[in-house]
Amino acid sequence: MKTSIFQMLLMANVSTVFGKYVYVPDKKTWLDAQEHCRAHYTELAPVSSKRDQKKLRKAGAQLEQTWIGLYRDPDDTDWRWSGGGYASYMPWVDGEPNNDKEVEYYGSICWSCEPTGWNDLPESICQEFFCLNLMVVKEKKTWEEALQHCREQHTDLTSLVSETEVLLAQREIREAQTTEHVWTGLRYLGDRWLWVNGDPLYQAWSQGEEQQCPAWSQRCGAVSKEGEWESCDCQERLHFICD
Repeated sequence: MKTSIFQMLLMANVSTVFGKYVYVPDKKTWLDAQEHCRAHYTELAPVSSKRDQKKLRKAGAQLEQTWIGLYRDPDDTDWRWSGGGYASYMPWVDGEPNNDKEVEYYGSICWSCEPTGWNDLPESICQEFFCLNLMVVKEKKTWEEALQHCREQHTDLTSLVSETEVLLAQREIREAQTTEHVWTGLRYLGDRWLWVNGDPLYQAWSQGEEQQCPAWSQRCGAVSKEGEWESCDCQERLHFICD
C-alpha cells in the first residue's frame, strides 16, 4: 500500500523526485531499499538506457554509489530487475561484475567511477538508492485532459520504456482497480507513434495492433491490465498514469 499524503509530505523534505524516479538519501541494504520502494513508491528503480541513467545523474552527481533494482540469483548468470524482466542495458565498470567472495549478487551505480558504470556488491552494504514511481490517477479523462493533469500536478503522462516498466504498470493498474485500459504518454503524431516526453519508443502492442497505422490522427496509446498497448480514440475517458 502506498504511503499516506502526510507521510509523503514528510518524505518530500529528504527525497528528490524527478520524473518517474525518486532519489532516497537513506542508507539501506539492497533488500531494505527494495522494501522501502515497494511500500512508498512502485519499485526499486530499473535503468533501461543511457537516457535513463542521465536522468538519475541529476541527483547522483555528488554521490559515490547508489542501489538500483538490479540483481541475480546465485544459481543463475542472468541479471534481472526486481520489478520483473531481464536486464539488457548493463554498462559495467571494467572488471565487473566479479562476484567477489561469491556474495555479490546486487547491482549498484558507481558515480565516482570514471566513466560512470555499474558494479556488483553484497546485499549487506548500506547505501542510498533510487525508486521508480508510477502514479495511477483514478479520474476518467480524455488523453489531453490527462496530459494536462499530469503536467500540472506531477511531471508528465508516463512513458513505459522497457518490459520491466510495462510489468510494473500492469501491476499498479490491477491493484488500483482501474478502467480496463489506462492512458500513457503515447500519441500518434506526424505519421508515427511517439512518447510525448521524447523517450525512445519501446513497443508492446497487443496482437493485431503492432505496426498498425490509425485510420485517423486522433489516436492515443493506452496500456491494458494485461500489459499490452492499445490504440484508442483520444476522446475516450480513461484513468491514467502520471510520473
